[in-house]
Amino acid sequence: MTRVLAAIRAQYRRVLPKDYSLSDLTTDLSAGLTVSVVALPLGLVVAIAAGASPDKGLVGIIIGGAVIALFTASKFQIGGPTEACILIAVVVIELFGYEGLLAATLMAGVFLVGMAISRVGILIEAMPQAVITGFVTGMGVIIFTGQIVPFFGLASSVHTHDHSGAEHSHSFLFIMEGVISRVGNFEMTTFLVGAASLAAVLLTKRFAPRLPSYVMGLLVGALATFALRLDVATIGSTFGELPNRLPLPLIPSLENWVPLLPYAVAIAFLSSAESLLAAQMASRSRGVPSHPNQEFTALGLGNIATAVWGGFPVGGCVARTATCLASGARSPLAGFFHAIFVALFVLFFSWALEYIPLTSLAAVLLIVAGRMVEVHRMKVIWRAPIGDRIILLGTLGTTLFWDLRFVLPVGLALASVIFIQRVSGIFEVRRGDAALFDSDELVPPRPLPFEMPDGVQMFTFRGALFYGTVSSLSDLLARAADERPACVFGMRNVYFIDPTACLLLKDLARALGRSGTSCYFWGIQPEVAEVMHATDFKPEEGIHFFPDAAGAVEAASARARELGHSA
Repeated sequence: MTRVLAAIRAQYRRVLPKDYSLSDLTTDLSAGLTVSVVALPLGLVVAIAAGASPDKGLVGIIIGGAVIALFTASKFQIGGPTEACILIAVVVIELFGYEGLLAATLMAGVFLVGMAISRVGILIEAMPQAVITGFVTGMGVIIFTGQIVPFFGLASSVHTHDHSGAEHSHSFLFIMEGVISRVGNFEMTTFLVGAASLAAVLLTKRFAPRLPSYVMGLLVGALATFALRLDVATIGSTFGELPNRLPLPLIPSLENWVPLLPYAVAIAFLSSAESLLAAQMASRSRGVPSHPNQEFTALGLGNIATAVWGGFPVGGCVARTATCLASGARSPLAGFFHAIFVALFVLFFSWALEYIPLTSLAAVLLIVAGRMVEVHRMKVIWRAPIGDRIILLGTLGTTLFWDLRFVLPVGLALASVIFIQRVSGIFEVRRGDAALFDSDELVPPRPLPFEMPDGVQMFTFRGALFYGTVSSLSDLLARAADERPACVFGMRNVYFIDPTACLLLKDLARALGRSGTSCYFWGIQPEVAEVMHATDFKPEEGIHFFPDAAGAVEAASARARELGHSA
């Protein structure tokens, strides 16, 4: 209980430092207001693009954003619905309804908290960049293509939410088919309103960067539609009257938790990937230490809370965090205030959102999706070795043309194969007078400092010994079977060994022992010795261990002389 109270006290002091002043409060209120202006249109856009009603995105900002702000380690992280989760949400809503998305979001939150408790957040940090870039770029292409339909007035959405099974309704080919089949529905008025909104966003970014460009785009579309009484689809005509209050909390049903599990993992990955980038950016900007596991706790709690209140999945947002930092935020209260300001807008002005045209929202999302296509990073990866290109193309192709459930497994499987192939190439086995390796990898191998006695075979290892390099040990078994009375194995430069390789090495030593050859190992590093001890690889008849090469060679020489070999 004491530890819990201490943790609560520490968290309180992190959110509200002792030296927090009235001036800091004023600055945080101003920063929160600025961020809320940026966050509100994005919350609407993300929810509608996924096939949910716009109020679900607002709930995500209010509930998820507030929780993330209070628990994030970076202090200035801004959370809310992100475009990265749009495609996952599209598929889940079509297959399981919006209740299914709430269940997947709840599961993702629990998964993230579990990762934080078990301190395995480094698994997300260590995700290969080629996997992340391929996934995010593929989603950007699909989202961009999907917004062609509402932007040109072909329909309100390219997706049809009939819950009848549409695992591939997010694919690039499916969306292009939907666009082509609706070309005859083109509406010039809708297109002109969307084009005006798009121009307003781009011009604002170019000539008035301090103004909220997305808000200006939506405002131009709404004013044009209202003032000219244009017949275009709006939030109000499509979704009806928006609620001006939060729904009551309700734990989602987990009846379909098994089929929802891969989607929950995908939501957890996507929300955490951008969140870590935003947290690192905030930490570097303000000199605040970065704690990935604490970020996972904040994200997990944020997604659990937003699922209970019926909101859209949330994550940390780079653009909104950057806005918060640029606004001079002094504490996590800036992120909390941004959620409060959105809540106040929903309470008093939700009716105004009903006049926003869907084509204006599509214009905003076209720009957001365009930014997701990471052309620069793709060029960098394309200049890398061919293995990285294979990972990039495999992840990108799976995202565009297959099933989102398999994007991460495919990307990680390819990355694992490439990693094993690369590390296997680094591992070396040398024999006889070849060398005793210097511990500095930049120094070339040196000759042995002494003559190898007759009857003694010498091997030296360098690199990582694991399941990917066992073929080298298997080859060694064949080469060592020359009936010499002693074999010396130098392991000073083996920095890692896994149980598979350890067991194989033990079998090799015992096989040589049965054939009359004693084995002498030297230079074993502590971390390697720990694994060898765990696999019961210990001294026994025919297997000996020494701290250095001289001792091992001397013992092996004595063994050779004992069996009649001259020095």
